[in-house]
Amino acid sequence: MNFRIEKFDIGNLSLIKDLPPVDWNFDIINFIQKHFNQTYFHAFSINYKNQVIGFGNVFLFEKVSWLGNIIIDENYRNKGLGTKITSHLIDFSISKGANSLILIATDQGTPLYKKLGFEIDSDYKFFIKLNTKVTSNTLQLRKVKDNELSDIISMDFKITAENRSKLLKIYQNSIYAIADDQEIKGYYISDLGNGFIASTDRSTGVKLLKKLATNKSNIVIPERNELALKTVIDIGFEFHHKAPRMCFGRKINWKPGDIFSRGTGYCG
Repeated sequence: MNFRIEKFDIGNLSLIKDLPPVDWNFDIINFIQKHFNQTYFHAFSINYKNQVIGFGNVFLFEKVSWLGNIIIDENYRNKGLGTKITSHLIDFSISKGANSLILIATDQGTPLYKKLGFEIDSDYKFFIKLNTKVTSNTLQLRKVKDNELSDIISMDFKITAENRSKLLKIYQNSIYAIADDQEIKGYYISDLGNGFIASTDRSTGVKLLKKLATNKSNIVIPERNELALKTVIDIGFEFHHKAPRMCFGRKINWKPGDIFSRGTGYCG
């Protein structure tokens, strides 16, 4: 099979719009257009004849690299292509200086990633809204000011152990804090996937999580944040499934207990 792994050509957007599985509910074209010209983003495709039959991307935050959106066209699976593109993303990340590689695996992908050297760090738990028990929430939020962004970047680094400053600057207009708080103890990035929430203060984290729950049908939480897990169950969500967070190389000292909602599968 004469396939090629190449840097993704933005001119091939129309060729990949149907590549993600339907149950991902993922607009890959909008995703690529959002990040394509950013220095932290690197995308690759498997090309065969005049088709794009595989895709994968890297979010590179200095020494930490997130691998994500590893997809193979269903007509070309079980041919070793998932291993090929994952190996390519690993080699690329290491060549750029990363020594901690992270991904969130599906049930189908977990055995493959283990063979390539990834180990399970912990699980993310997925919850779906069970009933109408979640009511309106009067908590007032405000956009983070320009002069507060450095504090958000610092807090984000302490919690994730990743320098995501460039990513946070892209999402600055959708970063919120509690309106009444003079000192920012937590933040909510509304446009980052399903909505990312992090807080060094338990009370603030719960308040932001309850606010998020008013307009979301699903929420994803690190299994080590027991308070967040209890909160979503108490307000009407039900556990659906879990997915492992897997690491390759140096393990980072992140703080899952301070993450009250995971944003995305491709950068946490």
